[in-house]
Amino acid sequence: MKLSIIICVYNTPIAYLDECLQSITQSTLEPESYEICLVDDGSTVDYSTLWERYAVKYQKTENQGIFRARLLGISMAEGDYIAFVDSDDTVSVHYHRPMLTFAEMGQHDVVFNGWAFHSERSRYYCKNDTTIARDFTYCGEDILPAFLANRGREHSYYVLWNKLFSARVLRAAREQLLPIAEREGKYNFSEDALICFFAFLHAKRIRNLHTGYYFYRIHSQQTVNVISRERLASHIKYMAMTFSIMEQHLPNNAKKAECLRSLRKWKQLMARTHYSHAKGGGYTDLYPMISQCYGVPRLRPSRYRDGSVYASNWLLPKNYTEIDRALLALWHSTEPHTVSLRGCTKDTQLLLFRLMADGAPILPHDRNGLRLPRPVIRWRDRLVMHPLVYRMGLLLFPKGSRLRAILKKRI
Repeated sequence: MKLSIIICVYNTPIAYLDECLQSITQSTLEPESYEICLVDDGSTVDYSTLWERYAVKYQKTENQGIFRARLLGISMAEGDYIAFVDSDDTVSVHYHRPMLTFAEMGQHDVVFNGWAFHSERSRYYCKNDTTIARDFTYCGEDILPAFLANRGREHSYYVLWNKLFSARVLRAAREQLLPIAEREGKYNFSEDALICFFAFLHAKRIRNLHTGYYFYRIHSQQTVNVISRERLASHIKYMAMTFSIMEQHLPNNAKKAECLRSLRKWKQLMARTHYSHAKGGGYTDLYPMISQCYGVPRLRPSRYRDGSVYASNWLLPKNYTEIDRALLALWHSTEPHTVSLRGCTKDTQLLLFRLMADGAPILPHDRNGLRLPRPVIRWRDRLVMHPLVYRMGLLLFPKGSRLRAILKKRI
């Protein structure tokens, strides 16, 4: 088995999980090359029809939290490489296969790929996110400094879902994380960053690709969008604990001082973020906790620069899935096809050339040939995502404000 894809689910709407599984199984991955490991973390929803239909490796446990569910998924995985997909998200048609190919060819322990936001109204990616905007390869002692260099400003470095890992590094990480999971129980915030840290700690070589997108779905039922006093206090506690664990396990080499500086800056960013949330929610009693946990004597609100990477976005077609399916049909075709590039977006053209390089019988042509579905991007989305409008919104409605939360739900 080459690849294990781990999905942890807890009361995710069946329609979302169905879309998730469909996007993985209807892709350019060869069916015999991968398995899906589904960990049901004590859901009250019955998913039996889905895991039987998609022939996944299924295990249900008592509700123990996402951290332990992810560690259980790693123990279930039999593949040489492991990827994570959240149960309410989807992937584009040529996402995991190139990651697997490059990991095997170059003996990379971690491979990044593109990602995008998926709301009910639009799909878009962050042009300035460095995992998307540039190419990189890191080896040896340069890996951890690269992981920490962004100091929390780009979450794409610290989440699990836009990466493929060698099973070796995740199993080594799991051994170190199990005592923490047993001691802390439901480690319910920043567990992605903690697992990534230990995986990068054991990695020997990492790189990134640009062959597709992981679609991170934004919806009202996400726990990350629910900020109560208790949840915010929990976030502060576990983020501070994550920083402490990272500091304890930094290797004692020439790069340690650089890593510690990055962690200190990351702490300051989280202090500003959580202070802004506490201020917006009226949880002033949490101010001393924020100051103590992050070692910041004077609390300040979030700055524009903290989230500037998310201020310049590029819209993807609303009918991206329809275009994806048309490309998948070309991939599986036994007959060569001439495909017209007229009307295609830049992303679609790049993917056509990527599919050609990987063996698809496609001949792109400027004018003649089969035409793919025309991209659909609404004028309203163009207006909302216009850089000037978006930046004004970030400045006028600061992080943590109630008006910002209302606008996010409506826009």
